[in-house]
Formats: sequence, structure tokens, C-alpha cells
Amino acid sequence: MPDTQQLLDQVPRCPPDEVLSRIFAHIQNSAESAHPELLIASVARHWREAALKTPSLWTTIHIRHDRHISVLGDILTRSQTLPLSIRIRLDAFRYRFCTEYTEAIDILRSHISRWRSLCIIATNPVLHTIRTLIRDLPMPALEHLELVQADTGQIQHLGPFVFEPSVFRSLRLERTMMYAADASMLAGLTHVVLVESSLAMLDENRLLSLEYPTLEARTPRMTSLTHLVLDASNPTTDGHPTYSPAFCPRNLTSVSFARLVAPSLDGVQALSRFYGTALMAPSLRDIAIADIGDHALVMLLSVVRTRRFPPLRRLALAGIDTAGIDDAVIAAFAGGVEELVLARLDAAPLLLRLVDPAVWPTLERIELDGAEIPRPSRLNLYFSESGSSLRLPRLKPRLQHHFDTLRNVHKRRPALAGTPAGALPRFAGTPAGALPRFAGTIKSEVAARRNEAAVSNRRAAALTRRAAQQRWRGEA
Repeated sequence: MPDTQQLLDQVPRCPPDEVLSRIFAHIQNSAESAHPELLIASVARHWREAALKTPSLWTTIHIRHDRHISVLGDILTRSQTLPLSIRIRLDAFRYRFCTEYTEAIDILRSHISRWRSLCIIATNPVLHTIRTLIRDLPMPALEHLELVQADTGQIQHLGPFVFEPSVFRSLRLERTMMYAADASMLAGLTHVVLVESSLAMLDENRLLSLEYPTLEARTPRMTSLTHLVLDASNPTTDGHPTYSPAFCPRNLTSVSFARLVAPSLDGVQALSRFYGTALMAPSLRDIAIADIGDHALVMLLSVVRTRRFPPLRRLALAGIDTAGIDDAVIAAFAGGVEELVLARLDAAPLLLRLVDPAVWPTLERIELDGAEIPRPSRLNLYFSESGSSLRLPRLKPRLQHHFDTLRNVHKRRPALAGTPAGALPRFAGTPAGALPRFAGTIKSEVAARRNEAAVSNRRAAALTRRAAQQRWRGEA
């Protein structure tokens, strides 16, 4: 038999390149490091050689400073002809005045036809400089654009950008705005996220210019939108012309509204048109509403009351005044909700209505302030079999107090004979008529027990008087 050492010598000491390529891909997708390719190349000489021959490892470009610009050319060469994901982060104060980073932008610009994703996080002056360097240049492979203004300077309207409508899919703007060379280039957008930007980005009349809006009627250009996030991106207040939605709701499946305000009549009207368009989507599955108040919330709830939503997968409410959630709002979601997520609000108006099993029968999960709770019912909401309160996890103290009060009312019925009518517990913060049907049953039962106790008291008083009369006659 051959020697064991000879057999071991025949086993390759390094895995084949195709196996290494799979290992590299796994590390690249899961690594927390910004430069997994450099970590891979530092493991061993063979790994380095294999990494240099794997173009997919070198397709993500990070620009964080203006040093060692020559390395950028080597990375671009190793990526061969594959699409590039470019992340530029130049938010340091010195880049307001230092422009050496433009050399890196010039090198990248020669490969602009390969840009698949572009993310720029920078101060106002840097955004303006980069915009100047790439404006009017076609980006035929760009799928995702993200522009974040890192400082709190004046919001810029950056552009024009030249996209391929059949390729450009995703847009995220934070504290800034952009415009395309032609509005039709936005037809393929499916995901739009606006954070502290402006509702003008979704105004068909202002897609190309804020200063010179289009006056004639136009059809919406964003016809493929499926996911929309609007966070503190409020309407302009000049009111000329009126807001006209730039998107078609036909394909919308997810909407999220947060921190919206309407301090003027023009703002209220613009939000009304926006809400009316976004919430009429026939394919909606996820709705999130957070930190909206005053006129913006009143207008939102008034639009909700006029809708009949399709079955929802998830409804999330956070930081809003729930006093306006009435039966009409609940009826708008008669199609059903699978998951209800509540945070930083008074949950009573919603939980009270959910006691009725006919309301949202498809509801499978309720989350309140990060804790999952059971669906309220007549049994677990008021009484438990042992007579003690069945507390819901993380329930508001005021709501729990009223649950305990009703339980005590049920336990001590005879003691209610002398209770004035106004002393019956009410659910603080619940609008008139909002108590569920079973509450009327409990009130009726309490009233009946009170009447029984009153009758018993009258009978006892009559017997006492009769006994006193007989005793007086006997003494006489």
C-alpha cells in the first residue's frame, strides 16, 4: 500500500480557484468591513493571487478622503468591465474649501457608463461641486441614486441627471433635491425615499424646476412606483401652481408617512391631494404613520375614512393622537390587517374596538411599544377565572387602571346600590360613542344589580319598620 505521507502529498494544499471564488462572494456579502477585498488579499499569497483575478471583489468603490488617489486606478482596472457601486462620503468641514477630491471624481467619471449605484454623503459645497462635474453625463447603467446633504445648509436642487428609464429604479434624498434632464427618465422608479426633502419631488409641476413650474396639466411620470417613504418632506407654501401628484398609485404596495406638517391652507390642500392619491392604491399591503399631528393628521384621517383598503399585511402607528380614530377609521380597514404595530401612543381607542372578534378577523399579531400582546377579548380584557386582573404586557397605566376598575365593579355588585350614576368608570381619552357593544352589556348588568340591591334595601327597611311597630304595640 502506498505510504500515508505520499497520499497526503497528493492532496492540494490550497482549494481550487472556483471554490475560493465562492468563499470570496460569501465574505463580500456578509463582511462588516468596508473593504472585504483587502482582508481577503491579506490571508495568504494564494488568496491574494486569486483575489486579484476575481473582478467581482473590486466593484465597490469607497471615497472617504483625498489621499492615495492612484490606488483608485488599480481598483478600477481589477474590476474589468463589471458594474460599479460608488460610495462617496466627504462630510468633513475641510472639504468645504479643499477640492483635491475632484481628482478621484475625474477618474471615476471616465467609467460613468458602468455606474450601477451612486451614493454621495457630503456637505452642501461638495454636493454642488460633484454635481457640476457629472451634470448632463449619461448614466445608462445607474439603478440607484442616493444624495445626502450632511450639513443643515440651504437645500439644493441638484441636476440635471441623465438616467435610462428602463434601468433607473431607486432614489433616496435627504435634505436635498434633484431633477432629471427629462421627467420621463423617472418612469421606471419603483422606490422613492424622501427625508427632510420636499413634497415638490412628487409634484409633477415641479419635477424639472422649482423656480419655473409647469403650468399646463401633465400626466404623472412615475408610473411604476411600488414603495414610497415620506419623512418630514413637506409641501412648498407658495401655492402656485397647485400640487399635482407625479406618481401613479396603481402599483403602490407600501407607503410610510412621518413628521408631515401643514401650517398653511396651501399645505393642507397639497397634503390632501397627496394622501388621496397615495391611499387609493388598490395593491397596498403596508401602511406606516408616525409623528403626524394637527392639521396634517386631521386631513390624513379624513382621507382614510373615505377609503376601503385592501387586506393589509402590516399597519404601523407611532406617536400620533389616537382620539380621532373612530369607527369610520376602523371600518376603512374592514378588509383586514394581519399585523398591528403601535408605539408611543394611547392604544385605548384601538384596543377597545378589537375586543369584537368581527373587527379585523385576520389580525394575527399585535405589538405595543416593542412587546407582543394578545388580542383583547371580553375574557382577558376584564376578568380572569381567578378574579385577578389579567394584565396586558406594557399596557398604558391609565388603560390598565380602567380595566381594574371594571373588574372591581363586577366583583362588588351589591356595593353599587348607593353609587351615583356619574360614578361609573369611563375610558379617559375615548371619544363619545366609541365604547364597544359589550360595554353597554356590562353597564346594563351593573344597573340591574344596583336595582336589585335597592329593592333589597327597601324590603329590609320595611321589615325594620314593621318590627318596630310590633314592639311599640307590645310595650303599649
